[in-house]
Amino acid sequence: GDGLSGLAVDMLGGNVAVVMSSATWCEIYKDDIVDVLDASLREAYFNVETVTGNEFTLIWRKTSSRLEQDGYSPNIAACNSRLHEGVESTSKNINENEKSFVLAMESWIQYKIYPWSGQKTGFYCDQRDNRIQIANLCKGKRVLDLCCYSGGFTLNALKGGASLCVGVDSSQDAINSAMENAEINHL
Repeated sequence: GDGLSGLAVDMLGGNVAVVMSSATWCEIYKDDIVDVLDASLREAYFNVETVTGNEFTLIWRKTSSRLEQDGYSPNIAACNSRLHEGVESTSKNINENEKSFVLAMESWIQYKIYPWSGQKTGFYCDQRDNRIQIANLCKGKRVLDLCCYSGGFTLNALKGGASLCVGVDSSQDAINSAMENAEINHL
C-alpha cells in the first residue's frame, strides 16, 4: 500500500532497522536502498535521546520463496556492480546474533524482538494501530489470539482489561517469544 511493493522497513528499539526484501527490484537496487536508509535513519534517530552511543545496525533480510516467484536469481542481482556481500548486518555476524534481541516499547508494552532470526522483520510494526484497537475493545472479554507470534495482540488485550487471553501459534519459537514478552510485562 505504500507504493514500494516488496520492501518493508521496521525500526526497532531506536537503533536497529530491519529491511525485508521480497521483490527482485529490491535485490537489484540493494546498495542504493541501503545507502539511502542508512543515511536517512541515522539522521532521524541519532538525535533522539533514547539512542545511546553511535551503534546503528541495518539488517537486510529476504523472502527467498517470494523472490523465486518473482524470477529472482543471484545472477540477476550480480548485474548491479555496486552490490556487495555482508550488508545483512553492519555491526555483527548474523549467526552470532540469532539469539540476540532488541528491547522495544510500543504503547507501554515492552517486547523482546529477534530481528536476526524472527519472522519477516522480527516484529509486525504495521500492526501497531490494530493492536491499540484490540486493547480498546477487550475490557472484560475473553480473547483468542491465533498465530500470536510474539504476543502483540495478546498483551494488548490483557493490558486493555481482557479477563482471559489465550495465544496460539504453530511455532515453538513464537510461543517462547510471546511467553517472554508476557513475563517482562508482568502479565
